[in-house]
Amino acid sequence: MSLPSVIDFEPTHVALIGDPAPVDQAFALATNSRPSLTVVHQGHYLAAFGLYPIHDSVAQAWMLVNPEHRYTYAKSILKVARQELDRWQISEAFNRVQITIEFANAGFVRWSKLLGFQLEGLMRCYGQDGQDHFLMARIR
Repeated sequence: MSLPSVIDFEPTHVALIGDPAPVDQAFALATNSRPSLTVVHQGHYLAAFGLYPIHDSVAQAWMLVNPEHRYTYAKSILKVARQELDRWQISEAFNRVQITIEFANAGFVRWSKLLGFQLEGLMRCYGQDGQDHFLMARIR
């Protein structure tokens, strides 16, 4: 099986990935993230991820994953994302990269640990709808 490739993330990729995020949110991710990529394999848009700078040495990570290919390409997506996060954290000089995960999506905590994030705590009533979120971070 051939390996997936990476291309620059664009807002139109959100619909191709199948994530329910509104296009205006995707546009904000694409224009404000530094850097961001989309993982593609044989015409299938598998995932997109990037870093949104909070300030000079801290960034917020984000990731969208195609639910149809989540399990089939999990190892490939994980490998590409881990390599890019490692590279970006050094090249962009981020001492801290953090991620928030909705409490309802606790399965993503395991995924994030495989990406090198460590669980820091629970942020109560953090989401727009009052949901709790986990806070995880990679420290360089």
